[in-house]
Amino acid sequence: MKASLPSLVAAAVVAAGALHAGEAVAEEEKAKNPSKAQVDPDEPVARPDAEDLRGGHWLFTLDGGVWAPSTGLYHPDATALGAGGPELGIIDAGGTLHGHVGWALNRYLQLNLLDGGFAYAPSLNPACDCGLWSIDVGPSLQLHPTQGFAFDPWVSYGAGYRLTILSLAGAAERVQAMDVAKLAVGGTWYPDPMIGFGPYLEVDIGVRTSGDISGYGIFHAGLGVTFDPFAAGTAFTPGVASR
Repeated sequence: MKASLPSLVAAAVVAAGALHAGEAVAEEEKAKNPSKAQVDPDEPVARPDAEDLRGGHWLFTLDGGVWAPSTGLYHPDATALGAGGPELGIIDAGGTLHGHVGWALNRYLQLNLLDGGFAYAPSLNPACDCGLWSIDVGPSLQLHPTQGFAFDPWVSYGAGYRLTILSLAGAAERVQAMDVAKLAVGGTWYPDPMIGFGPYLEVDIGVRTSGDISGYGIFHAGLGVTFDPFAAGTAFTPGVASR
């Protein structure tokens, strides 16, 4: 028996309604359970940021290396510091050791509240038992532009007070100065989330504030070790980069 036209129309309407209802139920199910939604294989999947295990805790760094001052630090013309005094000669290079105690404001910024150290450089004049000690202290701000990698590059800017002690054949003279810009760049490789090693380069630019006023520059470079303990109460997720 052939179906009549009205019955065919009615059947089509019922089928369309059922299809619409099924689509509505599917959309409602997707809204309730997003994980069951159809995923487009061509659509890129957003990856979450690396877990921030730096922000909100202390970091400690010890570094050292070669230290080379310009003559303006200890005397503008690098000669005798007093009438009849011995010839100082040129102080070419020496060694330095610095410590940094910092607080990580977040994963990008680290404020070094205590940033200082000392250096020693002898005179190149063999006839003069001369040399200088230099002690500096001041804050600095360190920027970490990337995270999620075992190698952590950084740049920093600082300023501070400097005291230089010139040793001249048993006598000594104190020279006070201000480092107006301490510019450094480096990187730290973390074989372990809590301990890292890496090189650094730094240029200190300053002005003597005692005696003859003069500007100076100091270059130093070397290696450092950083101890980066976890923040109290921070849970480490295996497989998630911490830097």
